[in-house]
Amino acid sequence: VLAGFLLTAVPNWTGRLPVSGKPLVWLFALWCAGRILLLVPGKVGVVTAATVDGLFLPALLTICAREVIAGRKWKDLKVLGGLLALSIA
Repeated sequence: VLAGFLLTAVPNWTGRLPVSGKPLVWLFALWCAGRILLLVPGKVGVVTAATVDGLFLPALLTICAREVIAGRKWKDLKVLGGLLALSIA
């Protein structure tokens, strides 16, 4: 839900086009990989599954921060602070 909101809201905040193409495909693939690996942690290991799953939020943060910085909407960086906190947690 958070990813959907941010991927929709950030273009509205910045006036830039929505994220599409390879960055969006890679983000979706990372999300899918995390879901799939968490279904079979016995085959890949719990640590590996959790690590791959945990990479989604930092990847989303990177994409959103890139868009906010490219759009020079510095006041909107503070909104990404919550995503940073979730990524660190």
